Amino acid sequence: MVNGCTDNFKRLAFELFAQAKAAAVFLNSTVGRLQLLRNPGKKLAFPNYSPDALTTIRLPDLSDNTLVDKLAACWERSRDMEVPQYRGDECEVRRLWDEAIAPEKSIEYNISISIFQYLFKTSA
Repeated sequence: MVNGCTDNFKRLAFELFAQAKAAAVFLNSTVGRLQLLRNPGKKLAFPNYSPDALTTIRLPDLSDNTLVDKLAACWERSRDMEVPQYRGDECEVRRLWDEAIAPEKSIEYNISISIFQYLFKTSA
């Protein structure tokens, strides 16, 4: 029975780690960042994140294994990439994240990129 418990624990840990990777890709994508910017008067102060600030953020269904696998694979592809500070231009790592969330050329992808670029240009 100990081996069965160990195997179940390993499987659960693997699933939770994959879900954490998926959530990280989503939150760093344009769609996730737009949600974080919804409350412009509030900041997420590093390293003291308040769970209250995250209650309004809508995450994708992390029980959907197909979606989690896709986003976790994106995390694996981009985990060693440098993320430049956003200056209104696209970069490879942000493009990877956005395409994992919504396929490039989709309406959702184009709208989210346009909104983020507009917000960045008007706040500068």
